Amino acid sequence: MALGFEAAAFEADRPDLVRASITGWELTMPYVNWAYADIVSEAMSGVMNLSGFVDGAPTQLSDLQGFHCASINATAGVLAALFHRDASGEGQSVEVSMHESLLMAEETAMQRADINDLDREWTGGSRVASALGYNLPGLGVYESSDGHIYSMCTGTAGLGFSGLVALINEIDDGAR
Repeated sequence: MALGFEAAAFEADRPDLVRASITGWELTMPYVNWAYADIVSEAMSGVMNLSGFVDGAPTQLSDLQGFHCASINATAGVLAALFHRDASGEGQSVEVSMHESLLMAEETAMQRADINDLDREWTGGSRVASALGYNLPGLGVYESSDGHIYSMCTGTAGLGFSGLVALINEIDDGAR
């Protein structure tokens, strides 16, 4: 609105318009006027409670996860709206909240709590993750030549990791 763009004017001229908005806290939450901070949203959504090492404090996830999660959800919403428009001629508005998107980043924590009455705890690495029943290849802390790295490349039930390994090997073989 600050730039003078009113959604209603565009929608009147183009009823097939698909538009998307990404906000930090959603449009109707009590926090709608708050400035978005990824670390605050990670803590409030519970995602930070799943990160960190067993003997330490919760840790912020790397690389502004709220932005990444919201981008993925917005892309999925826009694609669905485009398919709907192609079938019906109707446009839609896609609204995505970074905070709500982080709730989905908790993966199976909510389902595990509802179904098994168990709260997920910090995994802190692949060895601990296996002990807790999260034996997903590509998830955890791995030793590297100059220290350690954290990997979260699991895909659906870990199936994505074998593809990553194959790609790394292909790239490595091509470099020799």
